[in-house]
Formats: sequence, C-alpha cells, structure tokens
Amino acid sequence: ASGVTSPEAEQAAQTASTRLAAGDTDGALAAIDDAMTRAPGNARYERLKASIQVARGDNAGARDSLDAAVQHDHKNPAIYRERAAVLLTLNDDAGARRNMQAAARLQDGTAPTSPP
Repeated sequence: ASGVTSPEAEQAAQTASTRLAAGDTDGALAAIDDAMTRAPGNARYERLKASIQVARGDNAGARDSLDAAVQHDHKNPAIYRERAAVLLTLNDDAGARRNMQAAARLQDGTAPTSPP
C-alpha cells in the first residue's frame, strides 16, 4: 500500500536519505522530489519528505506530506504517530490526540476503515 516505485525512484530516495543524514537538506529535498515525480503516491517517499521538511523547519509542509502519506497508506500506524508529532509542533493538540488514537486503534485492530 506504500505506492508505486521504480529503480530510478528508489535510487533518488536513497540519495535523499543519505543527504538528509549528512545535513544537506537542500540536496535531500531535491532528491526526494525527484523520487516522488518518478513514483507519485508512494507513502514511504512522502514520509521521507516530511522528515526532510521537519529538518528544514517546515512543519506545515511536513504535515501536508504526512496528510498525503495517510491517503496512500491509511492502515500504517507509524504515519499517524509521525503526523501527531508534527501536529504538536503546530499547536494542534486535538489533531495530535486524534492521530495517536488512530495509531493505537490500528495497532490493536479496532480501527475504522477510513482515516481520521
């Protein structure tokens, strides 16, 4: 459910991860955007982009990337936890709480079939 990919997209995503680890957030952002162009709708890439955006101080952008990731992989509790953390930085305590509850329900098997 994480979306389409290709060898070129995977290579670009790996480059993004490496650049992020090295502190090159500009290079990481360019590489993940390349991966996402090659493989749109890939939740793993959207999550990586959110991590890069957080590192750049763009928490609103990270929220948008995680919103997209939820749409493409709505049964993955990790995405909801990541989105909750970002929402807390944006002072959306209620949204963070909803996302943590959704993650818990997904983990224990009591989740509804659609995202919050």
